[in-house]
Parts: sequence; C-alpha cells; structure tokens
Amino acid sequence: MFVRRTTYKMAPDFDSEEGQRAFENALRDALRPQDIDGLINTTHVPNNDGTWSVVAIWADRQFADTETLRIRAAWEALSNMLVGPPRIEVSGIEFNETW
Repeated sequence: MFVRRTTYKMAPDFDSEEGQRAFENALRDALRPQDIDGLINTTHVPNNDGTWSVVAIWADRQFADTETLRIRAAWEALSNMLVGPPRIEVSGIEFNETW
C-alpha cells in the first residue's frame, strides 16, 4: 500500500463549510476516484491548525505516480480556492502483525 497525504488551506473567501464542501465536490468531479486505477480510498479530514488534508490510499506507489500529472492539474484548476499550493507527503505502508 501507498499513502499520499495532501494538506491545503482554503482561501479566506472559501474558508467556510459551504466553501469546503464546494471544493471537495469540485475535486471529486474532476478526479472521479472510482475511475482511477489503483486508488483504494480517499477522505478529506480537518486538521487542528485550520488546514485540511486529503488522505489517499493506493494499491502501490506506481499507481499513484502514474496519476500525478492528472491530480496536479485538478488541484491547479481549483487553486483560486486555496491560500497556496498544497503540501504533499507520501509513505509506503507495511503491516506486520504478530501473535
């Protein structure tokens, strides 16, 4: 599995529940998660500092890397709703269960 966390802050004119909802809907319309190969799940979560994060779980990094340009273009198209460019963190995940 591979996780990409994209953290962003809404611009003052859009920093409301309605603005956040509009942003999420526009991003989902642009990217249609169900149509992206290798994407397992996404969720928008609020952070304590007033920013938001989209946590995307991918089957592996190759799927995420393949979609990078498309995802970047969708974010750039909505940049007027944000204070600045989003911050992206990535991580591979390994699960080791012991009994």
